[in-house]
Amino acid sequence: MRTWWSLFAAAALLLLPAGARAAISSQDSLLLNGQLRTFTIYLPDDNAGAARLPIFIVLHGGLGNGHYAARQTGVMNYVDRNKFIAVFPDGENAHWK
Repeated sequence: MRTWWSLFAAAALLLLPAGARAAISSQDSLLLNGQLRTFTIYLPDDNAGAARLPIFIVLHGGLGNGHYAARQTGVMNYVDRNKFIAVFPDGENAHWK
């Protein structure tokens, strides 16, 4: 049985134009309430105005992580063309609390 995420990812791949580039990615972390929280972030290639771009946050499913959610959904393939920032945070021990 397919999940709605896998159907979304398949549809996104079909809509992706040939030769589309993935955005600039980096992995980072921040300290929040004494815990180190990690995430993957994608910025458009031309991110000079990044301070004014919308931010799209994608939460992974249980036992997942941000990197896998990015690969599974393909959202990062639309960052350059649609000029937004995509953030894929990691849950705590692969879960959200």
